[in-house]
Amino acid sequence: HTAFAEALSHFKAGRLEAARTALRAIEARWPKDGPTQLYLRTLEELGTVLPPGPWTGAIEIKEK
Repeated sequence: HTAFAEALSHFKAGRLEAARTALRAIEARWPKDGPTQLYLRTLEELGTVLPPGPWTGAIEIKEK
């Protein structure tokens, strides 16, 4: 899906607000989309500032 790819690109580049905006637009259309929910939860945990150190965009999946 092009919209998710765009959101993921923003996330990986560290553009958290752009990723959040793109993911919320996806959520509005597909509220039960699992990957979208996962990244929105991750963004909620991160807040608006990248963690210290080099940003890779990798996330740790804590649930199955």
